[in-house]
Amino acid sequence: MPEIAIFAVYYLGWFAAVLLAKTNFAWAALACPLALAAFLVLRRGVRPQLTFAGLAITATGVLFDSLATHYGLISFHGDDFWLLPDWMAPVWLVAIWLLFSFSMIGLRSALSFSYPLAAFLGALMGPLSYRSGEYFDVLKMSSSLALIVYAVFWAIAFPAILFILRRFG
Repeated sequence: MPEIAIFAVYYLGWFAAVLLAKTNFAWAALACPLALAAFLVLRRGVRPQLTFAGLAITATGVLFDSLATHYGLISFHGDDFWLLPDWMAPVWLVAIWLLFSFSMIGLRSALSFSYPLAAFLGALMGPLSYRSGEYFDVLKMSSSLALIVYAVFWAIAFPAILFILRRFG
């Protein structure tokens, strides 16, 4: 799958997850990332280490969002999947994390920029993604502190993700 197609699938999945977040079908947001992950694993022969890395990135992101929710930095609107505990980020956000993780695996050959640039891009673009969620009224960031915490998280997380992908890719 060419990089442009993975990029398109990512944004299609992101919008689908956000639009489904406030419906009784928020769980359907899992379809796109699971299909992308299956495609990458089965068709491209992604090594087990990269599959594990994608799942670990997802788990880390979901844990961070869940902790941010617990500490009141963000809150979520919309329906949630009944199988997830109350303290956990909603299923549509889990879907976005899966989509992000496996998109990064699929795009790893195109992600050739430096770690300092990755930190800058993470600090800038990571929080903007959450702010976009606010415009769709599926989440709320409590204050400027939440934005700063997310900027710091993403300034660390994005270069770390690139390092992991380069190490195992």
